[in-house]
Amino acid sequence: MADKLKAHTGQGAGRIVGRQSLASPAALSATEYHELKQIGTERKAASVFTDRRRVAGTIAGQCFFKKVDKNRHFFRKFGGYAISTQVLHQLAQAGIQEIVLTEIYGCEPAIHYRTQLSTFICRGIPTGTRQDTQLCLPLKFWQLIKDDSQLSLFGGDGE
Repeated sequence: MADKLKAHTGQGAGRIVGRQSLASPAALSATEYHELKQIGTERKAASVFTDRRRVAGTIAGQCFFKKVDKNRHFFRKFGGYAISTQVLHQLAQAGIQEIVLTEIYGCEPAIHYRTQLSTFICRGIPTGTRQDTQLCLPLKFWQLIKDDSQLSLFGGDGE
């Protein structure tokens, strides 16, 4: 896993700021996601920065949280979302095991996806320029986090 990352990682080095030690979730339900996100905002969870000094996401426990706008960040060619290899390298060094992605699309309710960091690195498709190499993971490799609070239009369990 580390070898594949080293092959795609560029020269620039980002950083992780303010890392807090929080409980690590083995399996993440929608309720646990919201609780962990709340803990992260209360404790000012660690921010992960790119080499261009932009915030790539936040860390809470063993999870990396990233918010994306589907209109701007969705790779139609591969049908998924990408993360910079430099950021993935930082996450691997920090011992992060899970990536949680929050997809925002206009006025629609947010959709939450999750995957393992090892899955992202092994199944990610290299894309980008020489200066900014990224790995794009198609949505078929992400798990949808079901939101228990959403109600069905016609009653029932929302499916």
